[in-house]
Amino acid sequence: MGRAPTLAGNTWPGGAPRADPSVLLDFVAVVRHELRDLRPRDIIDIQSFLWVQGSDEYPG
Repeated sequence: MGRAPTLAGNTWPGGAPRADPSVLLDFVAVVRHELRDLRPRDIIDIQSFLWVQGSDEYPG
């Protein structure tokens, strides 16, 4: 069985470029702060919010 890709690797599956973890954590902190009035329970609530905002499936 192969090893799972990590942020320390060069690429993710499919050739996607590696992400800098500190940039991702900064982004999460900013989004969490901006959504505080919506009272997200956890990072899954925040991810769901971002998914809906970026989806063509939910017009608005």
